[in-house]
Amino acid sequence: HSALHCMTKCIVETPPCPAPHPLHEAVVRLRDNGGVRMTVIHGAEDGMIPIEIGQRLAQKCGARFVPIPDSGHMCPLDSEGGIKEVVRTLAKEVGRHRRL
Repeated sequence: HSALHCMTKCIVETPPCPAPHPLHEAVVRLRDNGGVRMTVIHGAEDGMIPIEIGQRLAQKCGARFVPIPDSGHMCPLDSEGGIKEVVRTLAKEVGRHRRL
């Protein structure tokens, strides 16, 4: 499995996995100490990782959850336009936040 998959499993498992992936610790540090706002992007039709896992990951990280319609596990390939739109929206929000 990829590092991101392992990290996701560690964050959403109950009870938590005994040896979290180092990326999990980095995400927690960013969330708790860095004030980084996170967004979880998940293919709405993902057949490998259920959408509920993405929702729980977002909830546990205090992140926004954005499902990409008509997209599977490879949402950047399945819905390039959907991903671009999410990134554009996030960039606009960051720009507005910095001007405040």
